[in-house]
Amino acid sequence: FIEAAVLSGYNIIGFDKNKSPYCIEQCNHFYKVAIDNKCEIKRILSKFKDVIGCISEQTDSGLETVGYINSFLGLRGPSEIITSDLRNKYLQRQTAEAFGIEQPKFLLYCDNPMFSTDFKNMFSNVDSVIVKPTVGQSSIGIFEFKVEEVLRKININEDPFFEIAKQFGTILVEEKLEGKDVSIDGFVSGGQISIALICDKFKNKRNKFVDQLLIGSRYSYLDHVNEKMFVEQLVGAHNIDDCFFHIEVKRYANKIKLIEWTCRGGGSGVSSIMASNVLGLDYAKIRINLLEGSIPLQMISANQIIGVMLFFDNHARPDQTELLDLEKKSVFWEYSNIPNATKGPSTGVRDGRDRKSKLIACFQTAQFKNEHIEIKLL
Repeated sequence: FIEAAVLSGYNIIGFDKNKSPYCIEQCNHFYKVAIDNKCEIKRILSKFKDVIGCISEQTDSGLETVGYINSFLGLRGPSEIITSDLRNKYLQRQTAEAFGIEQPKFLLYCDNPMFSTDFKNMFSNVDSVIVKPTVGQSSIGIFEFKVEEVLRKININEDPFFEIAKQFGTILVEEKLEGKDVSIDGFVSGGQISIALICDKFKNKRNKFVDQLLIGSRYSYLDHVNEKMFVEQLVGAHNIDDCFFHIEVKRYANKIKLIEWTCRGGGSGVSSIMASNVLGLDYAKIRINLLEGSIPLQMISANQIIGVMLFFDNHARPDQTELLDLEKKSVFWEYSNIPNATKGPSTGVRDGRDRKSKLIACFQTAQFKNEHIEIKLL
């Protein structure tokens, strides 16, 4: 995104807690300030004139600062109210409920006797629940509990969630949904919604809350009718504009239910690198267009491109990373056996779990219209 802004002729004011972060050499001004220190960033920016936009697409903590600065300077993009509401998963659930958006049953944990009663009433017919901080990111602090075990503890006056709340603060308890994990990336410009990338997500078999492999394809209005309707309902509920969005859902049969979403692009290179490779255009440049208020070009291509992105532990080599079995299907893909396939770059981006991601390839599905594509790690 910084490179796209530089190529568009803009000067860059950069903030990071590290003294030598990635792309510092492209900043005209740099300040060693953490991106979640929004008050200090506001103080510094008040000295500059003609600021046209604020971007932080990798983390939700940075997104809060984006909303804060947008509201302070009157910039395009999500406001402080919107980013604060989306950052809090309980408020996000409440808004979705008010607009009739499909999602799991949910309950805010509180340390009082009524919670036990409410839990029994809501989840007695559910197999498992997911417990997560209301404010968090990178799947940190997420746990799964069998309802039977929770009820057993409640019946003997034990609090099953007290220690989690003690460590992570306010927590949300919600029904565990069945189905396939899918993410939807796109943007809103002038009130018009454009869906760009649909990813099938496969989880790490050692930690089922963490992505290990993404298989992404361009949005198709013929193949993704339900996704389009769901996105329009969700984005309309929050009235966002001039920004990216990243939505995580569960798809089961013909139904789609919300896991969570945010008004920034998918992190770890999904919106900055994978989307560009799959769409065949500079997706980061679209983010700059949104700051300018210029409506991006329609994404039209004759070829359907598939991108494969692998997440691996920072300390491990990608060629030594053990992957999950993709529901009994072939796991790995030897991209060198695919005609005209291109190897993608490593994003070099770490997330909250100290992982990196690598776009390992892109290829045209037309080459394999009637064949099963095997995925094999080099």
